Amino acid sequence: MRCSIEHGICTHCGKPGGGECSVTPAKPRPPLLGDRTEQMLASIGITEEYYTEVKKRFGLAPKCSCGIRKKYLNRVDEWFRAQTLRDKNNPR
Repeated sequence: MRCSIEHGICTHCGKPGGGECSVTPAKPRPPLLGDRTEQMLASIGITEEYYTEVKKRFGLAPKCSCGIRKKYLNRVDEWFRAQTLRDKNNPR
């Protein structure tokens, strides 16, 4: 990867000049359970906006805890992946 120079210094690896960057770019995080749930619901038309509109039609408070739920599901998925990796590396 080529250095991205700003003010004569690479913004990635910090070395002066140019040339090849010594920092490998980070891999993007794979979609976790909360992300996949959101994608699946959106694929069938259930979005946060749709959900709050339906709640309003039924006289319920038009609020959604989608973001909180997504973060929780992502944390659960990260924990589960860590446990699975730990168990795979340390067989009993």
